[in-house]
This record gives sequence, structure tokens and C-alpha cells, in this order.
Amino acid sequence: LENELEQLRRENEKILKERTDYENAIQRALLKGVSCLNVETLKVLKNPPLSCYTPCLPCNQTPEIP
Repeated sequence: LENELEQLRRENEKILKERTDYENAIQRALLKGVSCLNVETLKVLKNPPLSCYTPCLPCNQTPEIP
């Protein structure tokens, strides 16, 4: 009975370690994705804005329509 209990404890520790490793991998993947998104956003913001072709109100980019 004690051997079985010890075996179950080891199995439980293994499962907990695998879960922690999995959570860490997910966290790294999410942070990598957020970082890539931030880099792409900075690339877009560094480029000059696109000119408007369709006026919208209120819009300070296009002249007012009389």
C-alpha cells in the first residue's frame, strides 16, 4: 500500500510539473505574439498617414464639402 501511495505521489508531481511547463510555454507564446504585434504597430505608425479619398465628418484631413 505504501509503495502504491509513493507511486501515485510521483505521478502527481510529474503531472504538476508538466502542467507548469505547459503554462510557461503558453505564456511565452502569448508574449511573443504581443511583442510581434507591437513591432508591426510601430512600423505602421512610423509611416506617413494615408491620404483620405472619402470625406467623413468630422474630418480634419479633407476639405469641407459646401
